[in-house]
Amino acid sequence: MQKIFNENGAVSIGEIGSAEGLESTLKLGTEYVKKGKGLHLAYTFSMFNKNMNAGYLEHVLRVTEDSIGDGWPCWSLSNHDCMRMISRFNCFGERDGFQKMMLLLLLSLRGTPIIYYGEEVDMQEYEITKDELRDPQGIRFWPDIKGRDVFRLPFPWDSKLTNKGFNSGTKPWLPAVNKLSLDQAKADSGSTFHVLQEMLQIRKKFPALQNGSYRKILLDGDCFVFERKTEYETMLIAANFSTEEQIINLPYKVKKTLTPKSYKRFCTLKNELLTLPAYGYFLGDK
Repeated sequence: MQKIFNENGAVSIGEIGSAEGLESTLKLGTEYVKKGKGLHLAYTFSMFNKNMNAGYLEHVLRVTEDSIGDGWPCWSLSNHDCMRMISRFNCFGERDGFQKMMLLLLLSLRGTPIIYYGEEVDMQEYEITKDELRDPQGIRFWPDIKGRDVFRLPFPWDSKLTNKGFNSGTKPWLPAVNKLSLDQAKADSGSTFHVLQEMLQIRKKFPALQNGSYRKILLDGDCFVFERKTEYETMLIAANFSTEEQIINLPYKVKKTLTPKSYKRFCTLKNELLTLPAYGYFLGDK
């Protein structure tokens, strides 16, 4: 299959699922990208778990890395068929700021990251009426299943314009109702939009974040530390999944902190002691 796509300069991406549980799904996903014969990229719903924590993420990465062989991982936190990350993780409630940590981790993993539209402006789900539904699934099974329209609302470009700037005048197929629009996100120096932009530039700059190897360094309760490494570069990534500040004893000194400056959950580093705030993320260059 890859040969056909390669001849036409195209990339194939698959969405892989299994009814046999998490490990079976992860292993099945890796089978599609091995040996250069199947898909170029394949992601699963493994990262869509609303109970995401340090141990779960480490398990997903370990099973994938152990199974994928010469294949290349692919990761996503949301898509058009599943609850939006902001709503799933309750990021405007008890997990305020969790989405920024998860997006930074997404861009730190070995593999290709997929960012679902709207994640850069914290798009969330909204209740829409039955009359507003467009998804055949929701129309048929309402109210037991309300469909997927709430995952697919129009992108909010400008808070000052009709329909949030998605179009002018004509009523869109679904209501444009997100609280935050792109113009507002750009005006906030600490918004998810700026954190993502800055992290994407960091990822482009350092080969270790693009194609370096992955190695787990530490899994301690709510804290997860791993390494991305090439022959000439070593990046250390740490995340705190808890609601409390955590102190981690790193295995070595980090010479330079690279955490995006727009990410304002500040960490402190003293020798090998790293202090992470609630839902804190750290990136350092060894």
